[in-house]
Amino acid sequence: MAFDGTDYCWIPDEPIGREEDWRIDVAQFGDGYAQRILDGINALQQTWSVTFMNRHKDVLIEMLNFFVASKGNSFQFLEPATGVMYDVWCDKWHVDWNIRRKGPTPLSPIFYGTLTAEFKRAYGVTG
Repeated sequence: MAFDGTDYCWIPDEPIGREEDWRIDVAQFGDGYAQRILDGINALQQTWSVTFMNRHKDVLIEMLNFFVASKGNSFQFLEPATGVMYDVWCDKWHVDWNIRRKGPTPLSPIFYGTLTAEFKRAYGVTG
């Protein structure tokens, strides 16, 4: 599986937060004058805050294994709102586990969880 829109369980829930900012080098002078220039050809930094709420434990474990197996390398992410595919990496994620007691027996609960992650846009050769 992947975050490319091919599996419904791997599409993040709304709202999807998207933050953009310029990476800028600034030379500040004493008289209040500042000289500003973009830092590199890919100076626009883009970050998505994504949440996958109430996913079955098997789906979440598959996602977690995907992040670990990627070892910081990029993967494709389809931004649902725009339909644009981006190369991103995910260096940070968090899971909150829930138990639903409606398993086949009281001694076999069903685990669900919510995964939150931060996807950062990757430029160039990303592994």
